[in-house]
Amino acid sequence: MMDLPAQDLEPCQGGGAEVRMASSVEGSLAALVSSQLRTALRARGIRVCTVPPSSSVATAAVVELSEDGHERFTIVVKDALLAKRVERSIELSSIPPDGRPLALALATDELLRASWAELLLVDAQPRQSVPPEIHRSVAPSEEPKRFELGAGFAVDHYTRGHTQLGADVAGAFWVLPRLAIEARAGFRVAPSVDAPRGEIQANATVLSLGALANVARQGSWIGADIGGRLAIVHVQFTALGDGSAQGRDVSKTAFYLNAGPRGWLAIHRFVRVVAEFNIGAPLHSLEGLDGERRVTGVGGLQLSGGLGLAGAF
Repeated sequence: MMDLPAQDLEPCQGGGAEVRMASSVEGSLAALVSSQLRTALRARGIRVCTVPPSSSVATAAVVELSEDGHERFTIVVKDALLAKRVERSIELSSIPPDGRPLALALATDELLRASWAELLLVDAQPRQSVPPEIHRSVAPSEEPKRFELGAGFAVDHYTRGHTQLGADVAGAFWVLPRLAIEARAGFRVAPSVDAPRGEIQANATVLSLGALANVARQGSWIGADIGGRLAIVHVQFTALGDGSAQGRDVSKTAFYLNAGPRGWLAIHRFVRVVAEFNIGAPLHSLEGLDGERRVTGVGGLQLSGGLGLAGAF
């Protein structure tokens, strides 16, 4: 068994995600197989290489390709990570000659994956450090989540106004792997505020539309996003007079632009705990008045926080 000519492959460097190709197959078939295999593994960050004569560079695995002379080929993988040998024989008489390099490359790729799959076992004992590219190549992949539906507790404080407590429902659709459009609706209640001639109560309906951009993700279990949105805050003021004055109900609408981070932690395959904080600036604020005196309102900076659960699908 001989290594392929150095001009057919990159030289092995050792110590990384590398597979050394060796073959006793005559003609150009071995070079074509190595080219197809190199294309397949390169997409996962794994190099197919050769070594110069008299070199003993260590690689993650050595692939040996041989033929028994009757269109039957044997692929042997010597796995250095797990110190084992696996092999497979494949008969290609039914495959046209120009399709055989691809068939052998696919079979070799499958054999490498089968050997490295043992790395996923809890009691696996690799003989050397496993390159992350190889671990990722056999780790089960998960379809990215495209929809998110959630609900949670929310609090909004206005520096020139009152504090509102309530709940939100929200939905997001990820139009790109790291970019989503988001819509939410909520209801808020504010504590009663004393006025010179009675008190003012307020409740609000909040609607918002915006976007989320993922800025950090550790697998599918934890992540962080940045959101920005336009919020419409429709407030119903209820004035209760003290007997010396007649109260009057007033409905007003404020508009805010807000933005801020949110973090999430998956507690189940489809369920996340979501926490967020936002700062908003008014486009149009409003006031609750007793006569000409401002008593409450929705104005100044908006400081918001939320905590809830979301389902990701």
